[in-house]
Amino acid sequence: MESVFRKRGFLPVSDPLTAFPPGSQWAMLDELGKNLPSLLQSPDFRDSARRFNIPFWDEQKTSVLDQPALRLYYLRLGFLASAYINQIGQPPATILAGNIARPLCHACALLGRPPILSYDGYALYNWKRLDIQAPIELGNIDTIQNFVPLYDEHWFIAYSGERER
Repeated sequence: MESVFRKRGFLPVSDPLTAFPPGSQWAMLDELGKNLPSLLQSPDFRDSARRFNIPFWDEQKTSVLDQPALRLYYLRLGFLASAYINQIGQPPATILAGNIARPLCHACALLGRPPILSYDGYALYNWKRLDIQAPIELGNIDTIQNFVPLYDEHWFIAYSGERER
């Protein structure tokens, strides 16, 4: 195990999953994630978000093989919840919509963590290699999920995770 830490620091043992299989019930979360920066610009984002039909994670899918997908599910929901609460140009929401809160709480319970987007979800599991054959290093990593379309956020998240190595 010590050699893994020397090579990858606090980053996961394997690269995070970046997308759900096309056509799967979870693929809609990838689409929401991709569109989140532009959705946040709409003043009626919260009204729209309350109508998202987010599927619950199957409690039977918690094996080691399912963990990358469950973490991606958590990442997408965590960003969505944080975006809902802290929407740009709006006062902070004091209550998270149930259609987001219930699946997020369920996923977090399965992962044994508090129901909030925390640092590991925001940075340590929110990256991908641009060239899968090249090393994990700045210049070869980018984020999976963002709040805003500015590249500054990509760099901040990527640098934050890279510092932990």
